[in-house]
Amino acid sequence: MDPILNRFGYDEFREGQKEVITALEEGHDAIAILPTGNGKSFIYQYIGIKENCRVVIVSPLISLMVDQVASLKQLGIHRAVAITSLMSESEKNFILSTLNEYQFIFVSPEMLQAPRFFKQLSKLEIGLLVVDEAHCISQWGYDFRSDYLFIGKMRKSLGSPRTLALTATATTQVIHDIYTFLGLNKEETTYFQGHAFLKNREIDVISVEGLRIKMLSELLKRVEYPCIVYASTIKEIEGLKESLQEEGFTKIDTFHSKRHSSDRQTIQQKFFRGEINILLATSAFGMGINQSNIRTIIHYQLPQTLEDYVQQIGRAGRDLQFSRCIALIHSDDFPQMRRKIERSYEVDDEEETELHQNIKEIAKTFRWNNDQTSAFIKKQRERKLKQAERIEEFATTTLCKEQYLAHFFGEKRKASCGKCSSCRHLDLFLMEITSKWNEVENSKNSFEESFKKLFNL
Repeated sequence: MDPILNRFGYDEFREGQKEVITALEEGHDAIAILPTGNGKSFIYQYIGIKENCRVVIVSPLISLMVDQVASLKQLGIHRAVAITSLMSESEKNFILSTLNEYQFIFVSPEMLQAPRFFKQLSKLEIGLLVVDEAHCISQWGYDFRSDYLFIGKMRKSLGSPRTLALTATATTQVIHDIYTFLGLNKEETTYFQGHAFLKNREIDVISVEGLRIKMLSELLKRVEYPCIVYASTIKEIEGLKESLQEEGFTKIDTFHSKRHSSDRQTIQQKFFRGEINILLATSAFGMGINQSNIRTIIHYQLPQTLEDYVQQIGRAGRDLQFSRCIALIHSDDFPQMRRKIERSYEVDDEEETELHQNIKEIAKTFRWNNDQTSAFIKKQRERKLKQAERIEEFATTTLCKEQYLAHFFGEKRKASCGKCSSCRHLDLFLMEITSKWNEVENSKNSFEESFKKLFNL
């Protein structure tokens, strides 16, 4: 047996791991599209250990970086460090002064461009540059973290080291952006796309009219824990917490950007230990929840893109045990989503949004004139509206949900999954559930039976 495989507790390579590792060993750059929970991190860890080379990992969230460093140290790999904005200046100074002693270095795209850090990094030999969650180049770079668009520039300044881009979701446009903004040569880059989804996840979309919070409460009484509930805004999340606590849920907490970093770490630990079994999270911070045994994902509202949706349901069932993903939709959701997108691109002289600040930064870097900037804004607005149209299609289609997602991400799949809410032909049950709440209240037994039938209870 491969001793490195054994060290990580693997009996064999998972789908895509061997193919991508072989390409990297042959000196190629690589883009790997593998489902969440399929061991993407193992690929660069394997290369680093086998070749005893320095690996620099660009990661979007501090929590992800901290988790990866902790995982490596548990394996006895102590030359790993995450340089984050939460560190004191003295901590940063110490790490920068000893940077050559670390084998695995985790940084954000913003830190990568920090002059002091980059100066020290440029003195070192880099065996592998990794861009983790590489879809963020396309999904976040345009919207609120322009530094993602300039990773390729920094890569070139570092001498274009061998590069690995990792993500669980990528459309044709996202792949194009990864090639473009990382400066990868298509002819010399290995591209591997595995199956989009793990077979142990079941997808349900339920239409609710006027009873969403009650539906959520009823679901949470029946689903398996641990459970993550996604909502659109911090305000919504905090409101849900208060409502659910009034309903009697006690092992519940929130996870979002307004929580202090130490609070988020404590919450994650409690979630892992089972002291919290329901975690209410925003989309971005949900990505930082790295726990293998999550049994249920509930979307109180759907995100604006299918890429985000698949990333979020990818938090469930990473231990390969059965998990359920449930989305609640309302007839007003998608018109509101479109209006929100339209408003986000409107120019407001009194209050400049983060999006407009980001666009200004991009325009400045690429030296666009006003016409070029206006054309970019128009194109991005159209792009966002198209993404919203796609997630509405997914939510409302009567065709197989999993098949729809697979086709969207370029996976050719002929057979239906046989287990999603479309495939199980639950229209009658859904009609009963989405009836007026007073009718449900007057027929509680019928409501209970519908739940049992809907979720095979």
